Amino acid sequence: PAAEAIIRIRDGAEPYVRRRLDLIRTNLLNGCGLGSSMELAGTGWPDPELALSLRVLSHSADFPSQILRIAKLWRREIQERAERVMGALRVIAFLAVFAVISGVLSAMYEIQGQIAASMY
Repeated sequence: PAAEAIIRIRDGAEPYVRRRLDLIRTNLLNGCGLGSSMELAGTGWPDPELALSLRVLSHSADFPSQILRIAKLWRREIQERAERVMGALRVIAFLAVFAVISGVLSAMYEIQGQIAASMY
């Protein structure tokens, strides 16, 4: 059952995750399904769309295989989102390095210009 699986996961979890798992488990013990428990926890964790999918699929006969399929899909989406963020951060870092190098070169040319002007 989901409540026992949450207990097993909870033991090794960090306090942030542990608190959310406790809220979900409380709703499970009150008779709600897994997706409903995630929604009723009110934390929006791990993902509102995932909670809705689990809520719909919890009534199907092949729920365990559906959970595996959703987990793989969710993990892929999270990875793609992280890759997009990292791409944006790379562009920002490149622009920051370009700005620093441009500033240094500009300062060097200005110093060279001042030295040349003081010689005449």
